[in-house]
Amino acid sequence: MAIFGIGAFWDDHDDKTDEFVINGKACIGWWPTDVPSLYKLLRTVKVGDIIYIKSTPPGELRIKAVGIVTDGDSFPYDDNAKQNGVFNCLHVKWLWHGGPVIITAKDKYNVRNNSLYEEFNPEVQKTVLSLMGI
Repeated sequence: MAIFGIGAFWDDHDDKTDEFVINGKACIGWWPTDVPSLYKLLRTVKVGDIIYIKSTPPGELRIKAVGIVTDGDSFPYDDNAKQNGVFNCLHVKWLWHGGPVIITAKDKYNVRNNSLYEEFNPEVQKTVLSLMGI
């Protein structure tokens, strides 16, 4: 089991958090030609992995939702993505949505501004698990 953070703020003004939670999904908002490495990372996410929606204002990590990946097959965000063969979403059962829970960043983990990353900070991992009731 791995823990991944994913962004839900698209086009510098459109927060997709509620949409993701309501529709049981988590998606990358970029085209594969723009960020091929994110699509490689997306393919490593497995059923049972934990994912959290995050935002990262300077010096903070805000956790806005936490869930479990329920299907390892990615799917298109919308018809435009489908027509272009872009599979940029995962099926997620969201177990917690609220807050946000704010963690003051004490480490120099410089990937939190990325759209998708694996979380290795023990403090963040413990917070994510506690929001799931674990």
